[in-house]
Amino acid sequence: MDKRSRLRGQGARRRRLLIIIMGGLLAALFLWLGQDRLSLFFQWAVTGLGLSDEDGSSAARLERGIIYDRNFKELALTYERVSVYANIREINDLAGTVTRMAAILERPSDEISERLSGNAPRVWLARDISQEQEELIGGEGFRGIYLHREYVRTYPQNTSGAHLVGYAENNSGLAGIEHYLNEIDNRYRLTDVERGGYPLISEGRPGVNGNHLILTLDLKIQNIAERFLATMERGSATSKAGVMVIEPQSGAIVGYAQNPSFDPNEFHRYGQWVFNDIFLSPLSIPRPLYDFLHHVFALSAADEQGALPPWSIAAGGGEQSPPVTWWDRLGGARPLIPDFGVMAPAAGAPAPARHNGTGIPEDEKTVPALSPVQLVTALTRVLNGGDAIEVHAADRFVARINQREYLLAELSPGSEGAAVSAAVSEEAHHLFTALGTPGPLQAVNLSTTSYSSGWEKGYQAVWRHRVIFSVLPGAHPELIFMVVISEPGFSVTTMSDPVAQLQTILAPIIGLQRVMKNVADVVAPRQLEEVNLAGSRADRLTDTIAPPESPSGQVFSMPLLVDMSLRKSLRSLRGMDVELVVYGTGRVVRQEPAPGTRLEAGATIELYLERDQVERVLRTEQ
Repeated sequence: MDKRSRLRGQGARRRRLLIIIMGGLLAALFLWLGQDRLSLFFQWAVTGLGLSDEDGSSAARLERGIIYDRNFKELALTYERVSVYANIREINDLAGTVTRMAAILERPSDEISERLSGNAPRVWLARDISQEQEELIGGEGFRGIYLHREYVRTYPQNTSGAHLVGYAENNSGLAGIEHYLNEIDNRYRLTDVERGGYPLISEGRPGVNGNHLILTLDLKIQNIAERFLATMERGSATSKAGVMVIEPQSGAIVGYAQNPSFDPNEFHRYGQWVFNDIFLSPLSIPRPLYDFLHHVFALSAADEQGALPPWSIAAGGGEQSPPVTWWDRLGGARPLIPDFGVMAPAAGAPAPARHNGTGIPEDEKTVPALSPVQLVTALTRVLNGGDAIEVHAADRFVARINQREYLLAELSPGSEGAAVSAAVSEEAHHLFTALGTPGPLQAVNLSTTSYSSGWEKGYQAVWRHRVIFSVLPGAHPELIFMVVISEPGFSVTTMSDPVAQLQTILAPIIGLQRVMKNVADVVAPRQLEEVNLAGSRADRLTDTIAPPESPSGQVFSMPLLVDMSLRKSLRSLRGMDVELVVYGTGRVVRQEPAPGTRLEAGATIELYLERDQVERVLRTEQ
């Protein structure tokens, strides 16, 4: 028995010693390889163990899907980067290899020779080579020269919409929509055969196979918002500004701009402060907005009791403070970070604060700290007819297989029911109009102030936030704009009035939105990409139909478009160099000029559309 125990002890000690030796060898291996050669080691290991397919299909499955805006403009995509490395010990003709590689890579011979004469057994010669260079190296059959393939995430829009899109590294999303893509991609790890069971929504769409994400964001609206922010002079190096544009009926974000922004292609060189999203940092509810929502609470309470008086009476009699459940109904119970935001504010980031009587009174203990996203959610739920929508940026998740596109999931959260009744929402419109100031295109603006505090370099600091809402139009809003300007201290030192500046971008943005809605109602997803949507002048909706081959000075005859859908009208006008102005939705009931009128290139055509009366009757009966 003693001998057995002694044998067991010796065996255990040998196993521990073996584990220690193996661990030391692995650590030495990693130190010897270094960061540059570590990826090569893993590639050799995977290839040698047979974990990758010869046709590269395994690598293709690792590729991240493309992120598009709602018009199928690429926001994030993955491309294959090919690099060249050399195993010096395998090269038998060093001089010849140097000469030929220098010619193919278009590098000086001295540089190639110096790299191949080093002490390291394996060295990089060039990264991200062209397709032509790759074919030349593969065709030459160099001994000791190898190609290394990897997938790189790139962002063609650079800083545009960076806080919304986020960034990824090593095939993993780290922030924003990129992080959200990880979550939904994990839900649909399907083979090509399994994907075929999902609804086919488009055929003949060229592009990369894989699972792709389509957002609600519109890059044309995004560019207008970013130009608006660029006109505002920052008062200090730490001041920030942002503008968000949402559809109140769905909660879809169509514009999401911030200044300063960052380039996700080079996200490593930025500090945490730049990544912090101005729309996700909590702040106290601005007093005017609090008063408005307090009055709406009084309206809702009266409505639930079956006696809804005029809003002026209900508002004046509302002395009871709204309970926590009221803020929950308006979206305050939702997590601070929605689908597109995954980075919590950094340590020492602003927290809600109340100063100089401008915040919510201290006796209002039931008021939660809300982020700007939650504030605009609350305002939207009250003014959109009472629907409890969720602000979101992800729209559809699709699988593209051999130029066919299948719908994997509709990502719009939809409505959670009613936050307030339609009657309360209607009365709230009157109250909001009375509190705000009128703007162009029947917009109503509300400019407010809020504060937050935190620690900066060991000292407590205070930030002042200028929060501006613009509801367009005020009666039945099609878009809601939110501007947030944050700066340390008790004053925001912008050179010009941001409310006045905001009014200048309302017309072009609402024009793009209406054209997009009108065309989307009657055009299939594939055809939607082929339509050239342009901005509007004033409150008109314009769309230029001008193919490159149309000669200048051409004369056209105005076709008959009455009783046609917008889709058929676009087909009838194809090839004509004209400017199209569209009013309403449905079928054409009136056109200007009249049919048969001779038109020159650049002429303006106005179409007035209305929905069929039969449709209205059927919907009412249903």
